[in-house]
Amino acid sequence: MTFKIYEFLKRYKDQVAFLGKFLISATVLYWLYVNGEISYKNVELAATNKKLILSFIILTFMQLLLGAVRMHSLMQFKKTKSKVYGKLVLISWASSFIHCIAPSALFGEAYRVKELMSLGSDHKKDVSVYTAIYSKIFSFVSLIIISICAALMLQYSFNSTIDLSKSLLFISIFSLLVLFIVMSSLLYIFREKFSSYICKNDQGYISRRISALLQFNLDVVGNARHAMFILAVSFSIQLLNIISIILIIFAINHAIYVSVLELIYLVPIGIIAMLLPVSISGLGVGNLAFSELLGRYGLMNGSDVFMVFFAFSYVFNLAGLFPMLILVMKKK
Repeated sequence: MTFKIYEFLKRYKDQVAFLGKFLISATVLYWLYVNGEISYKNVELAATNKKLILSFIILTFMQLLLGAVRMHSLMQFKKTKSKVYGKLVLISWASSFIHCIAPSALFGEAYRVKELMSLGSDHKKDVSVYTAIYSKIFSFVSLIIISICAALMLQYSFNSTIDLSKSLLFISIFSLLVLFIVMSSLLYIFREKFSSYICKNDQGYISRRISALLQFNLDVVGNARHAMFILAVSFSIQLLNIISIILIIFAINHAIYVSVLELIYLVPIGIIAMLLPVSISGLGVGNLAFSELLGRYGLMNGSDVFMVFFAFSYVFNLAGLFPMLILVMKKK
């Protein structure tokens, strides 16, 4: 019986994962609705605000452009051509569309990696995988840095809960920096210790992958100037994302007694919670996180803020159907 359950889960793992995320999102949303945390009026207010919609589209498209710059830098193309940047924008937008309609975010990432592979030579195929992974890492680090910088700039003491989150942010950024520093050493040690066994059993496949990762890590993290440029681009992307959410907060609140700096500190924490892979695109979990965070500062519609952000992002990502069709037509 146990074996049959294991085989079923192994065969339908994507469907089971999607069902689990759907149940979590639906349960949390229902709980928020029952407790009056979701208001249709706030969503309608934002949806009819033309200036807010236009600002969101502009800021999100700027994120796409900067994302193309980051991918170009991580892929380490020798030549800089506007045509390549244009295709990178199309790939990012198209992968976002797939993310909207697929049961798992992995489908969108797989599409992105596949398209990036088609842009480079054979030795660039490994790089396309690492580009997708490192983009996530740099985005996460950028969110932490933004929140920490805002926390350091605030001139008054936080309550105990915020003090704890601030401490966790400092610990996270320190841990990530240490990981970046020792990653190459760990990979070298792994390859040296197990190289003979690996080459014997996989004809050098894993060894080649490790060598490619070592070289990529050396090119990105080992080159301080290159790493700082990618981090600066990632920082800009996340700052634009944060500004989008802050604009939504101001659009659906008539009176706000929270400073912009406080919002810059809080919003990245909500985004990090939203990125946890336990719900559908953060739906439900993101609502709860923003409700709790903004509620501590008297903003009682944090759930609506995330709902508007989710709706705007979803519609924008759905428009990625057209870039995907363009890519398909170009191949034909």
